[in-house]
Amino acid sequence: MARRTQRSEQEIRALARRVLDRIGEADEPDGLAEKAFRQVEDARVRQAIVEGATSEPDEVTRAVMAAALHSGDERLTQLAAELVVDLADTPAGVELLEECFESPDEGIRRRAAEALESFAQPELLQRLADALQDSADMVRRSAAGTFGIIIGTPSHALRQEALQAFSDPEHPFSRAIIGNADVQV
Repeated sequence: MARRTQRSEQEIRALARRVLDRIGEADEPDGLAEKAFRQVEDARVRQAIVEGATSEPDEVTRAVMAAALHSGDERLTQLAAELVVDLADTPAGVELLEECFESPDEGIRRRAAEALESFAQPELLQRLADALQDSADMVRRSAAGTFGIIIGTPSHALRQEALQAFSDPEHPFSRAIIGNADVQV
């Protein structure tokens, strides 16, 4: 019987680096990222690919994180959702946050609502309004907490936009808060 050897952390990082390099060189990085997650059997290598993607060029980051979010591997999906906050200043981060909000998994949507506090793009306030009306209690509560952080932090980039939206009774953001039957919101 063949003895299986454990890969060292260095070997895992090297394998992940090779995969990330190939994705970066590919004409179709999305397809290659999806293929990588189907073919790489070692969960530690898949995790290292996702973790390493956060420091890659935007196209590679987006491809790897999107593939992880849709991989069907719960651990990878959760890891990608947790790392979205590290991408708040990038176009890929906004795209990935949007994908997290679209997830059928309420835990992923909750993480997206929490991560939103690190973003500065005013167009994301609509996502916060939607999260305040989410079917899942945990998402609504996280969104309410994020709203509190945004308006309660004088230097927050979205504070003025959030306060203006909240003061307009016709704005969807305002209606999401005022018209919400959830006492937690």
